[in-house]
Amino acid sequence: MKIADSHCHLGLFEKPLQVVENAKKHGIERFFSCATNLESMKKHLGLFAKEECVKTGLGLHPVDLLKLSEKEIGDSLAFLEENASKCHAIGEIGLDYKYAKTQKERDLQGKVFSTQVELAVKKKLPIAVHSRLAEQECLEILESLGAKKVLLHWFTYSKKSIPRAVENGFFMSCGPVIFSSKKDLEAALAIPQGLLLLETDCPVSFGGKQSDPTWVKMVANELSVHKKEPVEKIVQSAWKNYSRLFDNKP
Repeated sequence: MKIADSHCHLGLFEKPLQVVENAKKHGIERFFSCATNLESMKKHLGLFAKEECVKTGLGLHPVDLLKLSEKEIGDSLAFLEENASKCHAIGEIGLDYKYAKTQKERDLQGKVFSTQVELAVKKKLPIAVHSRLAEQECLEILESLGAKKVLLHWFTYSKKSIPRAVENGFFMSCGPVIFSSKKDLEAALAIPQGLLLLETDCPVSFGGKQSDPTWVKMVANELSVHKKEPVEKIVQSAWKNYSRLFDNKP
């Protein structure tokens, strides 16, 4: 089976290339790894330029930007625009209302998110979106700016937003959180197979254990059990969706 981890942060591992090689031994053949700030954007461009199996996303994460000065945000966005042609997607970008407590912080996140979405649309690049506690707001911005190639990462915590995402043709991914959260699992099961991708968000920890790209197989197995479908069918569909999003394949 060809398996892809559609959302991870390989740059956060101590030995990223070793992690990739180990995952490939376990059947994980493709990876989409996201940057979240200026330092990680530079790291991704340096580490994975020659790794054909790794698709890279460059972007300024909504939580990371809250720690930056206006100048640092400007420098990050300038670097992104200058190097957009060197990556495969813009991301991880979006809104995070868990950490943006004030209206000023939320307005800042919205402004930076919109700027990056506009760049992705202009460059015809996919967008990897983070939308914690701000699903409707993210969808509104994406719709208003004409975004088409979108991955709503970790989009499993609210079933009510799924129909709107489906109407737009946006892809949605689920990860290891479905092992422990009934609500997230139910939402993941509501995502149409033609728009579902598998992810790990590694190296985020789940259940006290640090995840890595091999965990995507466990995600597929968990879905297989609850969907009562062969795991091969789920993995094959997710691989096709990954290719449609990142490789422009029909």
